[in-house]
Amino acid sequence: MKLKPIFLSFLLTFIFLSFPLTSQISIVAHRGASAYELENSIAAFKKAFELNADAIELDVWKSKDDSLIVMHDQMTGRTANKNLNISTSTAKELRDLQLKNGEQIPFLQDVLDILPEGKKVIIEIKDENEKNAKKIISNLSSILKRSGKEKNAVIISFHLPMLIEAKKQLPYLKCYYLSSEKNKENELIAICKKYNFDGLDVHYKILTENLVKKAKEAGLDVWTWTVDDPKIALFVQVNNKVSAITTNCPDVISDILEKNNYQTIYYEQKRSIYKILPRENNEIIFLGNSITDYGEWPEFFQNSKIKNRGISGDITLGILARLNDILVAQPSKIFLLIGINDISKNNPDSIILYNYQMIIEEILEKSPTTQLYIQSILPINNDFKKYPRLQNKEKHILFLNKKLKELCQEKNLTYIDLFSAFCNDKGQLKPEFTNDGLHLTGEGYKMWIEILKPYVNENKSVTNKLFETPYYMSRLKAHRQEKTRANNIVFLGNSITEQGWWSILLKNEDVVNRGIGGDNTYGILHRLPEILQTKPKKIFLMAGINDITAGRNITEIILNFEKIIEVTQAVSPQTQLYIQSVLPVNDTSLTYNELKGKNPTIVQLNSQLKKLCEEKNIPYIDIASLLSDEKGQLKANLTKDGIHLQPEAYIIWTDYLKKMNYL
Repeated sequence: MKLKPIFLSFLLTFIFLSFPLTSQISIVAHRGASAYELENSIAAFKKAFELNADAIELDVWKSKDDSLIVMHDQMTGRTANKNLNISTSTAKELRDLQLKNGEQIPFLQDVLDILPEGKKVIIEIKDENEKNAKKIISNLSSILKRSGKEKNAVIISFHLPMLIEAKKQLPYLKCYYLSSEKNKENELIAICKKYNFDGLDVHYKILTENLVKKAKEAGLDVWTWTVDDPKIALFVQVNNKVSAITTNCPDVISDILEKNNYQTIYYEQKRSIYKILPRENNEIIFLGNSITDYGEWPEFFQNSKIKNRGISGDITLGILARLNDILVAQPSKIFLLIGINDISKNNPDSIILYNYQMIIEEILEKSPTTQLYIQSILPINNDFKKYPRLQNKEKHILFLNKKLKELCQEKNLTYIDLFSAFCNDKGQLKPEFTNDGLHLTGEGYKMWIEILKPYVNENKSVTNKLFETPYYMSRLKAHRQEKTRANNIVFLGNSITEQGWWSILLKNEDVVNRGIGGDNTYGILHRLPEILQTKPKKIFLMAGINDITAGRNITEIILNFEKIIEVTQAVSPQTQLYIQSVLPVNDTSLTYNELKGKNPTIVQLNSQLKKLCEEKNIPYIDIASLLSDEKGQLKANLTKDGIHLQPEAYIIWTDYLKKMNYL
């Protein structure tokens, strides 16, 4: 059913201005707003409330005479004018001290006295002495009851005895188990379930999507700490969906999350529809916001493979959040146009560009054969005065387009300049292409279609899929039929690898040969996910000589190696990848004319490979030096045609791998 123009106009306005569907993540001020005031001071707590934090977090210790003192360290010297041990000092002695901002050290009661209505206080019990647990919780209970703030408090701690006792004495209070331990998600969840804790509060560096998923399946809430970087906050928001973020700068984190809140009722409806639609091979995806959403792309191009995945109101973070829905089908092409709603929300340019980088990396990692086309942000026309939040934002659009073009050059992606075709001599969207200054009319889409036709119809895969020879496809089919096991050792590459009798040379049945004659780095990327499905123990990769034969530059080859590393680490992080140098050729005996004189290129490529491996902490194995003569050529006695190896070369190769303890 087609929407009538009047209703459509209304709907666009509604979508652009509609309120979020989901509630914001709660913002917890770490030791108060400690980026601005001295931590755990009354000034820091008041500042947090001033900045509209949802809650404050503080630390408590028991004094010698059982008072609950608010301070992070057991010794007072870091934030006060005298260094006393809280546990061995009296309340009076501690009251007589002065914090470095001139205040007295606050007691828990002091903080509760200034706690506004509706705000939460997150109390971290720092005391590690199990003997103090009953007394601390008993005192805490009394203080909360006297203050009337029982319903406002949450208890957190790294120390189990404290939390167990808190749940025993104060069953009505929520208790969260603090942790910064990696790879212990099952253990952490089991502890929380055993003692009836309400959730986990974990450091953001150990936070994973899997941890949150398992915790929520177990009925547990998840918080994270301490996040001050807006980029990390956005990453946490998209990938982990925690309920609360603890931060030293609540205003910064709250602001960036608010600006990146894109979920509307319409948005969720559209996303849910896209999720249930059938997936096809070789789909062409148009991805973006309302400008993409309202294009009839399959009809425009008379191509059923084209799918519209635009959602009105979307922003770069929204694209990142729903990218998995799209990449699961491994589309052949993605045409991305996004960013104008980020600008409307006053999202910083740095955040928009960061999100773009994350989008690109996600696509390269999870769907390496997909061709990604980045389209410039379109101009706007403010003479229509329809979108006041886009007034005077022309410079932002120009700056972002400039940076997007540079990013595409860096990542070897196609950048499509729509801006120049759509703007008039004043730098504004041509009025004949719009009726509201932002969205396009039919004439606008007609122009857009003409620009995109060469890209939609081009077959880049002709260049990149030279590996798809009949022989390649037959060997790939054979490999798929061969039984593989977990913990296999895989030798991966082209004909030089394929011709090696690796399992015999190494006397190891777990060694499998996955070399295919004629393969290149694109071919490796194409079949790598299948290889990684079995979770091999090790992969020894040698590739690149056929890329040089095809005339590819070193930058392109290195980029593919980087993708190979990223895909391996993402799909099978336990697999140890070894990158072996590209072998030189012997010009005298070489029967492949296109490789004559290419040894300097090979040397340069190996230098870049070594550098990449150092950056990515991947072992680099210099087989080239091992098999080269004094002139840097492949030793004449080790080759039969200037490039492929004699049996004795493989013996030298495998002996070296064993000698260096790679095997």
